[in-house]
Amino acid sequence: MIERLAKVIRSVGERMLACNDFVELRGVTLDCLEDALKATSSCMGLAYADDDGRRLHRLYTSAPIPAGDLLRYEEVLRPTDPVVCSMMPRHALPAHRLVVLDRLVDMRAFADTPLYRGFLKPHAVHHVLGISTALDERTQALFGLHRPESPGDRFSEREIEVARALLPLLNRSFAQMLLHERLSDREAIIQTLVRSGSGEALIALDESLRILFIDDTATQYLRRLHCAERSLHLTRRVLPHRLRAQVAAAVTGIASSKGVQLIDLREVGRDRSLPKLALTVLAPANGQARYLLKFQAKRSPGSTSVPSTLAGLTCREAEVAQLAASGLTSSGIATRLHLSPRTVDNHLRCIYRKLQVRNRVALANILHRVLDTH
Repeated sequence: MIERLAKVIRSVGERMLACNDFVELRGVTLDCLEDALKATSSCMGLAYADDDGRRLHRLYTSAPIPAGDLLRYEEVLRPTDPVVCSMMPRHALPAHRLVVLDRLVDMRAFADTPLYRGFLKPHAVHHVLGISTALDERTQALFGLHRPESPGDRFSEREIEVARALLPLLNRSFAQMLLHERLSDREAIIQTLVRSGSGEALIALDESLRILFIDDTATQYLRRLHCAERSLHLTRRVLPHRLRAQVAAAVTGIASSKGVQLIDLREVGRDRSLPKLALTVLAPANGQARYLLKFQAKRSPGSTSVPSTLAGLTCREAEVAQLAASGLTSSGIATRLHLSPRTVDNHLRCIYRKLQVRNRVALANILHRVLDTH
């Protein structure tokens, strides 16, 4: 068993590490999981946490399920899915979680539910093994492995152990790809804005309204709302709650108008001198929506937009730098990223050399300065 498990992990790891983008990684991962766990179909999605709860995005299935059925699942049936609900708790986000459908519910009673009768059974899904892993404090990857109804076809304890052994590899691969994607998105947007020569204070958002880029003037405007986040970490760059609600409403409006939506900040904070915000849609990246917020005022003199210092680091070095700057020890970083402390220290030496700093305090200062001005 141990020798076979090591072979499976090595094979899966080689295929996943060869992937160049998220779409390729997603397909390879589901193919590997189906093969390793003898599943007939599978699905995955990324869940993002915001002030209103957790939202599932990028839902993908290996089976050819009609778009209308998937839409109905996402909008109507998903809140009744016991596997997804177990993996997406409202509050505390578990580092890893494995759940089996027939251990969560009475299958005889569950067979009469709209979820089973209207979605799972028509698509030959009866046995479900759910896997989730936290990629950062707000993002998790969810995987579902499926089998049809047939005698003796439940997921066995041995297969569950195989899935559990694959969790660190899944976490590392998707966390690294997600960070790489965010860095790439952010740098591409910054370059576009620099070339445009726009004189307005700018904020660029991803599909879940997470901040990809913010210039120094826009940062000052947010602080004047008296509800902005004090530090805008790369993986936790979120709008203030009340402003996010206004932006979400504007996004709904822009989807129908296909134009520009104005947001009056007097409805968000007490500062009546703040300029209005204009929301527009940026060109999508990897098929995901991107949005641009423009304050209807000129940038402060001397304000510039330059690429992030993190662009000089590898994806793994950027992860280590962010965690080190947040105060984690080498052992803490090693635990979070499933590395050895020695490997973490080697990464830190490379980071110090590239950023021309001598210690963690200097590293934290330079990263906070870069993020404050972008």
